[in-house]
Amino acid sequence: MIHTIAHSWKKLAAPVAFLAFFLLLGVNQASAQSLTMSSSLNPESRLAQKYGVTAYPIGTWNMNNAAQILIANTPNVKGQPNAPLASRVTYAYYQLVLSDVQNYSIAPEIALLTNLQKVQEQFKTSAVTENFSLLANMYNSTVDLF
Repeated sequence: MIHTIAHSWKKLAAPVAFLAFFLLLGVNQASAQSLTMSSSLNPESRLAQKYGVTAYPIGTWNMNNAAQILIANTPNVKGQPNAPLASRVTYAYYQLVLSDVQNYSIAPEIALLTNLQKVQEQFKTSAVTENFSLLANMYNSTVDLF
């Protein structure tokens, strides 16, 4: 009888040890992620540093209010092939941010930063977007609207 119980425990030892290892690994990963999130208020703070702007904490702005403000202030450049480049860049930026906020429920604080880079890539042939000051001014003026 004792031999049977000991043999059963030997069969269970490896799976139990394996399960314990992954349980400890999972707990360790979860605590590391929570520490990272609490120390960084905005995950895109590096982009903010790149463009020389402020990364606002998540929850600073309401998504619906931000979308309404962007819609109300979007430059009217459709059908105007001679519209100034700055207006076209602002239009593209607002459309990208609106898409992220409305369609994908991305926080405005993140969408405003990530789309600076997208607009810069979209207008990369233009020397205007190579100058970070235009993009920084566009970001800051948008933030001022909120």
